[in-house]
Amino acid sequence: MELLYQEAVSGGFMLAVEVQMVMQAMASVVAAIGLAASGGAGDDLAAWKGSHAVYWVVVLTLVVTWQACFMGTAGVIYLTSSSLHSGVCMAAVLTANVIGGVVVFGDPFGAEKAIATALCVWGLSSYLYGEYTKTKNKAADDQQDGDGDALTRDHDHAHKCLTGGEAVDAF
Repeated sequence: MELLYQEAVSGGFMLAVEVQMVMQAMASVVAAIGLAASGGAGDDLAAWKGSHAVYWVVVLTLVVTWQACFMGTAGVIYLTSSSLHSGVCMAAVLTANVIGGVVVFGDPFGAEKAIATALCVWGLSSYLYGEYTKTKNKAADDQQDGDGDALTRDHDHAHKCLTGGEAVDAF
């Protein structure tokens, strides 16, 4: 995926979005074919305790939000040129998804979900702690090298990138 987006950089962000939309559309078609081949959503619909309209609203909402999630993941890969960052984001989303399913829909929280959630939380925590220590060590090295303004420059650069405006002196 990362290599695909590196090639798409020359075509711009719109090409990367187009590639992602084609992949998502194809995945949706394959999933719909699989659903139809298995007999449809009759079993799920029969087990649903609400109205049929609410069921289809929930399904449609889940489809749209997951498509947006995958589009955001593609954007992270495109903007950072690293699939590592998208993996970190997906670890956070997967954890929230499992916990949300248990809380909102009353899904059983068995051993498999517990292990998957623990691994996602562990991986996310390890990455965040590693980034924290890396930033802390970099700041300490910059202070030793006499480059105490590096943190201020990083802050200004981040502000400029996020707002699209001129950097302001926050200190």
